[in-house]
Amino acid sequence: MTAFKVTLRSLAALFYLAFGFSHGAFGANAPEWVTGAPDNPDYYHGVGMATKKGQATSTYRDLARHRALRNLSMEISTTVSSRFVLNTVETTGMTEEDVKSEILTHTESCIEGYEFVDSYETRTEYWEFYRFSKAAFQAAREGNRTRTMAAAAAFLTEARDAEKRGDIVSALRFNSHAISALQNYFGEKPHEFIQAQSALERILSGMRLTANRTEMPVVEGESFDSPIVITCISRVEDSQEPARHLPVRFTIGETDESSVFQGVANGDGQVSLQMGTIKTEMNGTSVHARIDIAKLLDADALGSLFKGFLSRLTMPEASISLRVFPASEREAFLWHKGFSGKRISIYAGYAADGKIANWNKMRDEIAKVLANAGAIVIPGSATTEEALAWSAVATTPWTRDADSRIDLVLVAAANGRINRRTAPASPFGSDCQFAGEISTVVSGGSMPVFMDRYQGVGGWNPMGEEMALDVLAIHAIKRWQTAMLKQLGSK
Repeated sequence: MTAFKVTLRSLAALFYLAFGFSHGAFGANAPEWVTGAPDNPDYYHGVGMATKKGQATSTYRDLARHRALRNLSMEISTTVSSRFVLNTVETTGMTEEDVKSEILTHTESCIEGYEFVDSYETRTEYWEFYRFSKAAFQAAREGNRTRTMAAAAAFLTEARDAEKRGDIVSALRFNSHAISALQNYFGEKPHEFIQAQSALERILSGMRLTANRTEMPVVEGESFDSPIVITCISRVEDSQEPARHLPVRFTIGETDESSVFQGVANGDGQVSLQMGTIKTEMNGTSVHARIDIAKLLDADALGSLFKGFLSRLTMPEASISLRVFPASEREAFLWHKGFSGKRISIYAGYAADGKIANWNKMRDEIAKVLANAGAIVIPGSATTEEALAWSAVATTPWTRDADSRIDLVLVAAANGRINRRTAPASPFGSDCQFAGEISTVVSGGSMPVFMDRYQGVGGWNPMGEEMALDVLAIHAIKRWQTAMLKQLGSK
């Protein structure tokens, strides 16, 4: 494997050139580790320099020490193999530069047992020299690795036990702890990491989040009259169970920076979000609910590499789009709120003089109103006769479409008689007029959710029975819209 091997001698040469130093600048008595980087093959070395000008003694000495130890860490970290770096990039989605920076930071935090070798100073500069035995570093690294793998194995055992007893959230937590413990070994892809990653992906693939609505309409400047409710489900063997105590993160839009709420699922696997005042610019955006694994761990376990790993996981989520109406469009909002996304079957007919016929104009006008409100109008399976017979009393549940995926059924009916009078000027020789009861009933699957009945008489129409019913429909639809809006607004 190719290694990113950079000697301290080459780093020092660049350091000296950058600051314009020549050998004469160090003074006649400067030690060799100042004029040229030390190159003992049994040690890693670190040399640091700080200028004295304008700084207290303790300040420039601390700075020289910090730079020396950082250079020591750099020499160690540059021995990391290219395959280790690329594996970590693949696992975390981070850039190669960021991964190398994380490796350096980790190395800095782990170097213990380094030796102070010497110091040197001139009138303007102060230097310090440290070294670290390669044998001691290797022994320390192997000890850390052994302890880390043992800790990860213990977490994996806890995860398997939790999954066996159906505690999926605890299984997520312990597998995540195992991966967090191993984050500085992502480049090795140890067996423990492969096990934990596979378990996490399998558990997450068996989970789902569902929202109580796919869309939430609201008038600008107001808040929702009911919360967004997310139900969290996990697969336990062959059954679906509530994912109790699962942390969920809500965000608006596509970035995590726009987070609005973190919640935890209750005993039924549900977590809710009650949003505050909604602004116009939020129209067209979505509220996203995602499993928040990071909340299962302590903050000190959330290193950058682990966060990168989490960002690569496919998390179950639910999305709810926001539809924000201007205050001037409150009626449109009420229609949308009541019918958007609902699957509705519409029946319209009239019974007069012993016959039953389709009331096509009434059906078409109602379908236009509901389609504009976002409803999905689909054909029903009942006959006009069956629909009119049910709407005449509407005291029992509508069961005709019980096997289909219909949310609402609307039946508009005119039940009465057709009056006629002689009219020589009419193309048909007579005028027609409907007189009787006009009703509109909406059923929500069990019992009616809306009902309007009234007695009415249509105007005389010279164009025959069908046209008379068409004109009646124009007046009847206006009354239904007014009554329906009143009920929608009172909810």
